[in-house]
Amino acid sequence: MNTGECLQVFKGHESWPVSVSFSPDGRYVSSAGQDKVIKIWDTYSNSLFATLKGHTASVQTVSFSQDGHYVVSSSFDKTVKVWDFASGECVQTFNGHSEYVSSAFFSPNGNEIVSASGDRTIKTWPFPNIQELADEIRDRFRLRPLSKEERKKYYLE
Repeated sequence: MNTGECLQVFKGHESWPVSVSFSPDGRYVSSAGQDKVIKIWDTYSNSLFATLKGHTASVQTVSFSQDGHYVVSSSFDKTVKVWDFASGECVQTFNGHSEYVSSAFFSPNGNEIVSASGDRTIKTWPFPNIQELADEIRDRFRLRPLSKEERKKYYLE
């Protein structure tokens, strides 16, 4: 029988949290705060799993992607950010709103993000942005096209 008692309490924001969400598997809880950070809590161990930093103003919403690999956040800094859950790294920042972004969520298939803003617009964004990811991979690993000799060496011709 449900007694209505609190199951867990997570403390750690320096200011009040304003948004929370569960991961799809229910193991993690994300929280967005006025302190400009996102915290990820492990419900199994009742402890802080990660702190995501990168916004420069209050974070308004936080939500997991349906596959649980990403977290999306919106902020008073006028941005939407996507975070890789495993690494905690910000993998994409969407700029384009002229006022604070009040909410952001993944589409059911995970290919888009929708955001709402104080600029009175609702915008959809492609995710992932394949060209940006390809450019980042190329730059990070300094990839270049193989020469004809290299292609022959690796049996690509």
